[in-house]
Amino acid sequence: MPINASNTIEQWRLAFNNLDSDVNTITAFAGVGTSLDTTATDLAGAINEHEARLDSDNSKTNTNTVDIATNASNISTNTSNITDIYANFLRNDSAFTKTSGDVIFNDNVKAIFGTGSDLQIYHDGSHSYITDPGTGNLKILSSQIDLLGGADGAETMATFVDDGAVTIYYDNVAKLATTSAGVNITGDLSITGTYTGDSSIPTAAIQAGAITSAKLFDVQQIDILDSTGTVVRSLYGAGA
Repeated sequence: MPINASNTIEQWRLAFNNLDSDVNTITAFAGVGTSLDTTATDLAGAINEHEARLDSDNSKTNTNTVDIATNASNISTNTSNITDIYANFLRNDSAFTKTSGDVIFNDNVKAIFGTGSDLQIYHDGSHSYITDPGTGNLKILSSQIDLLGGADGAETMATFVDDGAVTIYYDNVAKLATTSAGVNITGDLSITGTYTGDSSIPTAAIQAGAITSAKLFDVQQIDILDSTGTVVRSLYGAGA
C-alpha cells in the first residue's frame, strides 16, 4: 500500500502492520515530506496511545476474568461446604446450635441415639413411639413428671413428684395417691377375686359408709365400730 500524507489513520495502521513492530521505523519515511513526518509522528503517538488503552483494557478484562473465575471457585467451594454441613449435621463431632426453624423427621424416619441404636423416637403415620430396645433401662429424670392428655395437655392423667406422691387421675380428677403411710383412694374400690392381707399385721381396719356384704378369711376377731369409733359388736373366728 502506498504511503503518503493523505493516508487515513486506519491506512497507516495497515501499512505499519506490514513493517517492523517497532513504531520508530515510521521516521524512515521522512523523505516523503515535512507533512508526512508530522503525520507519522502524530500517528505513532496515536497508535501508541491506542495500544496502551488496548493493553489496559486487556489487563482489566484479564483481571475481571480472574475475578469471575475466583468467584465461581468460591461459589463452588461454598456450595460444597454447605453440602458437607448438611451431610454432617447431627453426626459431626462439632457442636451445632439452631436458633430457628424445625428439624423435621417424616413418617418412619427415626431419631436414633446410642451406638447400638439403643433409643429410637419416631412416628409411623398412625402412632408415635419412644422405643428402648438397647442396653439398660429407659429413665426419665425430673423433680416432677406430668403425663397429660389431649393435644393441648388440658387434662392430667398422672403425676410423679420427687419425694412425694404418685397420683393417678380419672377424667382429670385424682383417684389414687400414694402417701407416706400408704395409699389414699377417692371413690369406690372394687376388688374382684381374693384379697389377701398381710398376716404379719395383727390389726386391720376397714371403714366405709355402708357394707352390704364382706367375706374375711382366717380372721380371729372382727370388731364392728359405729361412727364414733366405739365397738358395737365383736366376732370371733375359730381358735380365738
